[in-house]
Amino acid sequence: MVLKRIAILVLVSFPGLSVTTFDVPSIAKQRAAMSATVQAVKDILPSLIPHAQKHSFTRRSALTLTVVTYDYRHVALNGLASMARFNMAPLWLCADDDIVAWLSTANLRCLRLRYDQNIPKFAALWHLRMVLAHELLKRGIDVFLVDSDALWLQDAMLTISKELAAPASAHVIAQRGSWPPDVSRALGATVCCGFMYLRSGAASIELLQRVVSYPHLAGFDDQVQLNQRIATFALPNDSRRYDPNPNNPNPNRHELSQAQLKSSVKWLSPPEQPPNMLKYVESTVVARVSFGRLNVSFLPHSTFPRLCEKRDVRTATMAHCFLEKNGTSKEDGLKASGLWFVTAELGKERQQLPKMADSIESVTPLALQKLGQHVLASTYMRSLKTGA
Repeated sequence: MVLKRIAILVLVSFPGLSVTTFDVPSIAKQRAAMSATVQAVKDILPSLIPHAQKHSFTRRSALTLTVVTYDYRHVALNGLASMARFNMAPLWLCADDDIVAWLSTANLRCLRLRYDQNIPKFAALWHLRMVLAHELLKRGIDVFLVDSDALWLQDAMLTISKELAAPASAHVIAQRGSWPPDVSRALGATVCCGFMYLRSGAASIELLQRVVSYPHLAGFDDQVQLNQRIATFALPNDSRRYDPNPNNPNPNRHELSQAQLKSSVKWLSPPEQPPNMLKYVESTVVARVSFGRLNVSFLPHSTFPRLCEKRDVRTATMAHCFLEKNGTSKEDGLKASGLWFVTAELGKERQQLPKMADSIESVTPLALQKLGQHVLASTYMRSLKTGA
């Protein structure tokens, strides 16, 4: 049996950022933190790259990683269960010590991510995952970013494979979103980083290079930076300059506009609505758009929904529902929508984890057996400098 499997970068939707006050690190400290992140990523690459798999449909080498937090522990296992039904094996990256300890109670292992404590946690983690994706792309490995609450209801790789095989093969294939608002106003929709496939190539490598070069690490938001860099990819260089003031919360010099983008955006499929605007919730087909050398496929909201409250999402291919950003609200919302795949009644204590793992394995024993061999019980993680 040929497993339809790629090692997937499944990234948990991080809990929402509360409003806090902190001293903005100096540019020198932010640059030092960025350099440290790049080095930390390069240190773990030799252990990660061998786990890239060639998918039976695409025949491309790809790696999928999951960033997991303790607050999202139940959501992460639910996401794993949804993908395992299609023999998809996510590789987990742990963002805090509590999730490492919790997983260890069921003899499940993950790679502990380390980041500069002087930088706000989520900004540091968002930057780290973009650096990791960039380094993998440079080595010829595709990257699939899938949040743990992006739930697979059908085999989404059928759609991904079709876009990779299109005449103008996509460099970015993603669910639609509406953040950040400046790009959404200019284009009609945005790329959602919670379900996004990046094909290794010169254009995608350059895109990620621009993203990770953003100088204000303390305020880094990967979805903001990625979408702004996509939208301006074909524009003159001065449209990508930043305000050097580290205290400026919006250091981009130029507000995006339809007029500014009109000359740089080319439709590879029929425009969805004038003038050169994407649909969002009303979209029913893939929209293929070229930003100069960068081709982006925007997946339809009808089968890859983000706003789920007014529809039966169980008929979708993948549902990544916008819910309040904490683990309890995610869990309650997913259960209410019929998107809960872990059959056991889950407790809140660590001793419940083996019961949770058993309930997933009872649904997909072969997939989870392979998953355990490939990821969760992998001994290579024990030798990593940054490991748990």
